[in-house]
Amino acid sequence: MRIDDPSDVAAGVTEWVRANVEGAANAAFTGPLEAPSAGMSTFIWFGQLDGLDASAARWRDPLALRMFPSPSDVGVAELEGSILDFVAGHGYPAPRPLASVTAPAASAFPTPWLVLPRVSGQPMLNAITANPLSARRLIDDLARLQFELHGIDIAGCPAPYSAPLIDQWFARYEQQIRALADPRANRVLDALHTGQRFVADEVPVICHGDFHPLNILSRRDGDRWTHAVIDWTDAMIGDRHYDVARTIALFGLASLAVSNPLERTAARLLGPYAARDYRKAYGRRAALDQRRLDYWTIAHLVRGWAQVRRLDQPADARTAAATQVSPKVADTMLRRAERLVSATID
Repeated sequence: MRIDDPSDVAAGVTEWVRANVEGAANAAFTGPLEAPSAGMSTFIWFGQLDGLDASAARWRDPLALRMFPSPSDVGVAELEGSILDFVAGHGYPAPRPLASVTAPAASAFPTPWLVLPRVSGQPMLNAITANPLSARRLIDDLARLQFELHGIDIAGCPAPYSAPLIDQWFARYEQQIRALADPRANRVLDALHTGQRFVADEVPVICHGDFHPLNILSRRDGDRWTHAVIDWTDAMIGDRHYDVARTIALFGLASLAVSNPLERTAARLLGPYAARDYRKAYGRRAALDQRRLDYWTIAHLVRGWAQVRRLDQPADARTAAATQVSPKVADTMLRRAERLVSATID
């Protein structure tokens, strides 16, 4: 069965639910599955089940099905599901998984998948660009959410932590980046090794790893906003500057992720101001070290460059959002990384 085919996904998930969820022997989706407008690393489908007994009440609400594209994603899916369970168990606003199906023989799909409660709301980036008068308030909410995540006690967290985050980063990403055989990117990696001492010591916290306004779903509730944090694929334990630096860097690239022309223009104009306001908002809650931020920004940019470069794989192996990323984005990221290397490390 194909994870990019809504009929296949509905049939495979229904079969699994009927066999594995108590009170769901007659479960069926109420209609065709729907796909959201974004999703870079996984296929996401929305749907709602009917035909459930009272013992399966938790499964009656709208669902989000997160389908991973490769059998090698088993470890990633298991870790994401367990971290979501951990942070939601601490009261953090994140969807708590209903099921994590990662064993190859456990379902009709060859790849792992998660079942999550569907979170209502729009991406915070859309809320910011569509509501400029609320932008500063939303950006402060974003900083507060990240600060609160960094304040969760890591005791019992399922994310492994046996070495400083920079060692984990090199082990996880360096080979992928060097495999692209680009001399400019390799020089950036060499510079990161040279400056590694800047971040070798750290106070470990839970890092989301991709904390930005597209991974925050926001909903207006009267005169306030409520939020939920999604997409925990890159979560890990380490230096909070790693997390904050990625958020700040991505504000500068936010316009590239907005499809509506007017909102794209607004994102381009707001980006630098949003990055500045975000840094200030987080800094009011905890002091930030600029050298650490610059170092981790370089790491994020060169990794982002590699991610975009790898999007030249066959289109049928990629999500719809991934096929829309312009190759120019990669060059922009690498040039920014090179400039920061010159200013920070060289």
